[in-house]
Amino acid sequence: MLKSLHEKIASDVEDWREQGYPCEKYPLIKTILAYQRCGGEGDETLLYLHAAQFRALETYWFLRLVKETPRFMDMYKGYYEGKELLEALSVETRTGVLDFVEPDDFLTQLLEDEGKARKFGIDVVLESWRLKYPSYIFALTMGAGKTVLMGAIIATEFVMSMEYPKGNFMKNALVFAPGTTIIESLRELSSIDYENILPPYHCKKFMANVKMHYTSKKQGAINTQIDSRYNLVVTNTEKFILRKSNKPSLQKEKELEEHLRFYHLSQLPSLGIFSDEAHHTYGNKAGNERSNESENKTARL
Repeated sequence: MLKSLHEKIASDVEDWREQGYPCEKYPLIKTILAYQRCGGEGDETLLYLHAAQFRALETYWFLRLVKETPRFMDMYKGYYEGKELLEALSVETRTGVLDFVEPDDFLTQLLEDEGKARKFGIDVVLESWRLKYPSYIFALTMGAGKTVLMGAIIATEFVMSMEYPKGNFMKNALVFAPGTTIIESLRELSSIDYENILPPYHCKKFMANVKMHYTSKKQGAINTQIDSRYNLVVTNTEKFILRKSNKPSLQKEKELEEHLRFYHLSQLPSLGIFSDEAHHTYGNKAGNERSNESENKTARL
């Protein structure tokens, strides 16, 4: 039976861990991940993060550094080829279809023709397939601590950026929350024990440079400086209504504030975007499918 993508990635992450997280170009990541493990071999020796959080953090950095942040199709093609690639993507190929066309060419046809993609059962992944940037979803069981995981990812990204300023690391982070209630819960990002996530020297640099911003209903523009570094901005999705650039409407005060918020964010370099409770952002269908798999206890990052 063909192994799923997440099973293959998990196996590679385990190998990477056993080898001591080798990364010749960015060796600091080994120090960061080893610090969390306290020199132990099992999950019970983790310094602060729970096992699920740490596995997600390891996987994140494996994809970022070893796999070099692959996009959707590049990731699949790194593990599958030919007919196995079609099977991994759950493409419903009829008998004889591949007698006249190569699998890669067939996938290209599906990408260019939504009707054909729907016919072969792959229309549900077209959006991810067409993204021009890498995008990942981490699904954690409710209560596993996705907010702390987000904080750990952002903190390690910022520290890697400080250590390797020419590297492709986040220098700013935006966290979308579906509504004001979630924003309040995300204030936990300010109280995370970062000293138990980052080695002391790097934690001091992170704490000295990070700037937390939480938007409010009454707030207009976000208080960030143009081209500044290490801002962590938390806002609800309702505050950003993106309009077509060829039809700007700046007559009303509310619209002007929305554009000001978006403008301030657009001036932040190397911005990483996180979506808390992603099923609210990407649609209830996706959320319901994951909920059914996890007995209504799934949270998404």
